Amino acid sequence: MMIWHHYPVISAPMPFQMALDEVIFRQMEDALRKPRSAKDRLDGHPGNVFPILRFYFSSERWMTIGYATSWPEETTNVGNRICRRLTGGGVVVHGNDLVFSLIAPYPRHEVFSSVLKSYTKIHRAVQRGYEKNGIETRFFRKDEIVNKGQDCFQYPVPTDLAFGQRKIAGGAQKRSAGVMMHQESIHVPAKNDIVDLMFNIESGFQEVFNTQLIKTDAKPETLRKAHELAETKYRGDYKMIQRSSSVQERCFSEELEKDEMLVMVGQ
Repeated sequence: MMIWHHYPVISAPMPFQMALDEVIFRQMEDALRKPRSAKDRLDGHPGNVFPILRFYFSSERWMTIGYATSWPEETTNVGNRICRRLTGGGVVVHGNDLVFSLIAPYPRHEVFSSVLKSYTKIHRAVQRGYEKNGIETRFFRKDEIVNKGQDCFQYPVPTDLAFGQRKIAGGAQKRSAGVMMHQESIHVPAKNDIVDLMFNIESGFQEVFNTQLIKTDAKPETLRKAHELAETKYRGDYKMIQRSSSVQERCFSEELEKDEMLVMVGQ
């Protein structure tokens, strides 16, 4: 059985969420560069580097776009709140969805060895969670994909999850220096409780990956770095848009106070 670290749920604006994912990702890169003990090398054990799973919510409507996606022409439905993701993919609007990230040392875990293998298995875990909520989903087939576009939920890819004919869950990955980060947006059908669905997806991960989730708090230094990165990197595009559209810019500290940035849910 694999051991994963399970971080507390946070409700916050998406620049902070994206920054926290990146800080965790970079910290894992650094950890993998440290030499393992002779016993760990002999056993093929990753040492003290464990996969990290965390669920989160956007505290207000934000749009995220993949690192290589061109800037969307229409942004009024999110009030010009846009930031980039470290992962790829197109445009995703947040605010009513459930989001999670899974960050893991992929060379040391065979299940994460390829993008397709990991993407499919992650979606089997999500599918199991939907099933526990009484929601029947299926995988999009390759022969169903006829168009491509920026909007991730209008233009699915094979192995995305469908609810009827509509995409209901999809993700994107970033891989670098032996670390994989998968970011996923999950839509919650009407009459379903988002927290119940989250707990059921957590259970789906434990069953599909045969893993034990160990509750682990993020270190204060990790959160501090995420705050700084959110301000210096992930809010940069948002500030540029606010200036150009003559909308009064609000400083980051004011928004944190207003949104009660660190809201722990169900932990």
